[in-house]
Formats: sequence, structure tokens, C-alpha cells
Amino acid sequence: MFNHCGGPSFWADLYELADRSKSIIFWPSEKLIYVYTDESVPKEVPEGAFESHRLVRSGIDIVAAIEQS
Repeated sequence: MFNHCGGPSFWADLYELADRSKSIIFWPSEKLIYVYTDESVPKEVPEGAFESHRLVRSGIDIVAAIEQS
């Protein structure tokens, strides 16, 4: 969990961490969504756990997904 963070360096590093560990990233929002960096990840998430998901290719993509949720 990360609180009170941001900036280009943080998002780039978070993307790299998620990519290396094949993790998902999600945040509290009205519609639960998660983002992932590797196409194999959605196969590992239990069906119905989230309303939607999105492949991201950079830290900037993570920010865009959060802003759109």
C-alpha cells in the first residue's frame, strides 16, 4: 500500500515493480478496476474479483487509469 505519493519517478518505479513481480495494481474507487503489465496476469485473477481491468505499458498509463476511474 502506498499513501501520499506520486511524481513521474514514483509511477515509473511502481510500473517496473509490478512488471518484474507480475503484480496487479488497484486502488479504492467506485468501480473496482485493476491494471497489470503482463498479459498473463488476468488469467490468475479470480473471476468477479474486479469489475474491469486494463493493460498498462508505463507509469503514465497507471496515472491515466487512476484518473479515468
